[in-house]
Amino acid sequence: MPKRNSTLALLATLASGLMATAMAKHRMPPLLDEEKAARSLRSLPSVETARFLSLGYHTLAADYYWIQAVQYFGSGWNQALFYRDLFPLVDLVSRLDPRWEYPLLFGGVALPTNLGRETWINTAESTVLLERGTSLFPDNPDFYVFAAYNLLNYHNDAQRAGQYLMTCARLSGCPAYVPQLATRVLAAADDVETALAFAQSMLESNEDPSFNEMMKERVRRLELERDIVRLETAVTVFKERNGRTPVQFQELLEQGILDAIPEEGYGGEFLIDAATGEVSSSTHSQRLRPAMVPRPAPYE
Repeated sequence: MPKRNSTLALLATLASGLMATAMAKHRMPPLLDEEKAARSLRSLPSVETARFLSLGYHTLAADYYWIQAVQYFGSGWNQALFYRDLFPLVDLVSRLDPRWEYPLLFGGVALPTNLGRETWINTAESTVLLERGTSLFPDNPDFYVFAAYNLLNYHNDAQRAGQYLMTCARLSGCPAYVPQLATRVLAAADDVETALAFAQSMLESNEDPSFNEMMKERVRRLELERDIVRLETAVTVFKERNGRTPVQFQELLEQGILDAIPEEGYGGEFLIDAATGEVSSSTHSQRLRPAMVPRPAPYE
């Protein structure tokens, strides 16, 4: 028995040495120029290899590569790389220890980098980490808020951003501004009906008087936006039929495009721009739906 124990101890020592040697191959030297840094990061092991080398100690391996990620992020030479190689490190950490949420959140927030003049890189990688966070940690509102920010600002995807914000709004700890933001973002995605249904559901399920007053007003604004969108759709149909913009809404009724003109919910009237066909409200000059300004495509 003593001989067996000593043999097992020797095997464990050898295995630990092999693991340390293998992982040392991928160690991040403290000072690297850009070329050496890129080469070092390209030599990162696959998830399967890292799991094999860790001998079952996956969380220990995750700790090791997390230290490398922090060192990389804090080193001066990474500025020349614009943090582009932070993603492989954080991705490896997350896959080795899927129950560790902080690296995902850190990587998702830290990765997007502005090259100047609103030209952003690393945005797709950031969104991958944040969306993974929503799947692995569905009760953490931070992942939904930051994922929605990415989708709205970098990917011009207001529809998915609005869906994330709606989910976040129902979570404990969600910022108070999110419900209203969700409805505005969905309106930006031309999904006013979903935004309206969400606002009404939030109104019905909440007992806070101040919150309910806020949501009642948001419902009114959404109903106003819904009617404007319907009128603009009818104007588009008219233009396709007649090759011109209608001078007044009555023409839409005469051609059977609309059965009735909706009432303006604040006691005003709807206006039509004869030159552009744009519909507006006499009581609210600013639309609930903001203009979506596409950003330059991210450099992958």
